[in-house]
Amino acid sequence: MPTIQPSVLDTVDLAKLREELNPDTLGFESGQQGLPPRDAVRDPHERRIAEQLERRVRAAYDSLVDLQNEARRHLVETRTGDVGDTHATVRGAEGQFQSILEAGRLELDDKRLETEKRRTDFAKFRKLHGLTGREPHYPDGGRRGLMVGILMLLFVVESLANSAFLAKGNELGLVGAYAVAFGISALNLLSSFLIFGPSSRYLVHVRHWLRWFAGLGMLSYACMAFILNLGVAHYREVSGDLIGNAGVAVVRRMQESPFGLQDAESWLLFGLGVLFSAIAFFEGRTLDDVYPGYGRRDRSMRKARASYIEALDSVRAELDEVRESSLEAVKRIARNARKQPAESRQIAEDWRRRIAEFDRHAAHLQEVGETLIDEYREANRTARPDGVVPMAHRTPWRLTVPEIDRSELFTPDGDHSITELLQQIDREYRSATDRIQELFKSAGDSLTRATPPLQTDPNARTTTPPLSV
Repeated sequence: MPTIQPSVLDTVDLAKLREELNPDTLGFESGQQGLPPRDAVRDPHERRIAEQLERRVRAAYDSLVDLQNEARRHLVETRTGDVGDTHATVRGAEGQFQSILEAGRLELDDKRLETEKRRTDFAKFRKLHGLTGREPHYPDGGRRGLMVGILMLLFVVESLANSAFLAKGNELGLVGAYAVAFGISALNLLSSFLIFGPSSRYLVHVRHWLRWFAGLGMLSYACMAFILNLGVAHYREVSGDLIGNAGVAVVRRMQESPFGLQDAESWLLFGLGVLFSAIAFFEGRTLDDVYPGYGRRDRSMRKARASYIEALDSVRAELDEVRESSLEAVKRIARNARKQPAESRQIAEDWRRRIAEFDRHAAHLQEVGETLIDEYREANRTARPDGVVPMAHRTPWRLTVPEIDRSELFTPDGDHSITELLQQIDREYRSATDRIQELFKSAGDSLTRATPPLQTDPNARTTTPPLSV
C-alpha cells in the first residue's frame, strides 16, 4: 500500500516562508498605495500568500487520493481475486486433462493395434504348430549376454591353444599360427553357434521336409566338427617337417590313417576342438525356444504389449502430474486467501491513519497561513493613509482544503463476518479440490473406456480386469 510522500506532509518552516513571501513589506507597500480599495472583496496580494499554502495542501490531497484508489483496488483483489484464480485453475486443469487425453488416444490406438496384431499372430502360430500346451522358454537378456560371453571366452581359449600347438611348424611363428587358429576357431565355434545350433531346432518342426533338412544339417555338422578338428590335429604333427606341403600331407594322412595320431598333444587338440564345438552348438540351440520361431513371436508380442503399457502409464502419469500441480495451486490460493481478512483490516487502519495525518497537515497549514495573513493585514492597515480596514480584510482567512472521501474502506460487522469469510474461503477450496479430483477420475475413466486392457492369454476369449487409474 502506498504512503504519502514525507516531503508533502513535512512541517512548513514559517520563518523560511516568511522570508520568501515577506508579508510585512508586501502589506506596507500595498497599504501606502491604498490597496486594496476599501470596498474590494478580494486582495490580490493576499492571494499570493494563500496560493503558496493551497499548493501544499493540494499536493497532499492528490497523494491521498492515489493512496485511496490503490487501497480500494487492493481490497477488491483481496476479496475476489483469489476466488477467480481458483476458478481459472479448475478450468485450466480441465483443459489440460482434455489435451492429454486427445494426444494420448492417438498414440495408444496405434500401439494397441500393433499389440493385437502381434498377439493374433502368436495365437495362430501356436495353434498351427500344436504348441497350445506349453509356453515358450528362452533365456532372458542377462542370460543371453552370459552365453555370448562364454562363447567369446571359448573362442579366445581355443584360438590361443591352437596357435600354441600350430606354432611349431608355421613359418611365421606364433603370429602366423594365431592367424590360422583364428580362422579355425571361427569355423569351429561360430558356425556351430550361429548356424548348426539354431538349425537343430527344426528337428521338431511340424513340417516333415524341414525336419529332414535339419537331420541332414546335423549330420553335416557332426562330420564337419569331427573332420575339422581331426584335420587340425594332423596338421600340427606334419607342419613341423613339411612346411611347404603340410596341407597335402594332412589330406593324405586323413585318407590313409585318420586315427593315426602319434602325439598325445594332438589328441588333446582334437578333443578340445570337439568339446568347444559341442558347447557352442548347445548354446546356439538354447539361445531361443527349442521350436523355431516360437520364442521370436513371443518376444515380439511382449515387446509390443510393453510398449503399449508404457505409453498408457505415461498418459496416466501426465494426468496425475496435472492433478497434483492443480491441487497444489488451489491449496496455495486458499492459504493466501485466509490471510485476506487480516490484510483488509490492516489496509483500513492504515487508511484511517493517513486521513488523520492529512487533517493534521491541513490544520498546520491553516495556522501558518493565519500567521502570515495577519502580518500582511496589520502592515497594510498601518501604512494606509486613511487607516481604514478594507472589506477584503474584515473576514477571517480560511485555507481552501479539498473535500476527501472519509468512508471506511473495510467495515466488517465484527468477528462474525470474518468467520463467515473464512468459511466461504474453505468452501471454495473444497469445491475446487473436489472438482479437480472429479475431472481426474473422469479423465481416467475415459482413458480406460477408450483403451480397454490387453489380453494376457493369447487364446483367451475374455479380457482381463481393467487397470485402475
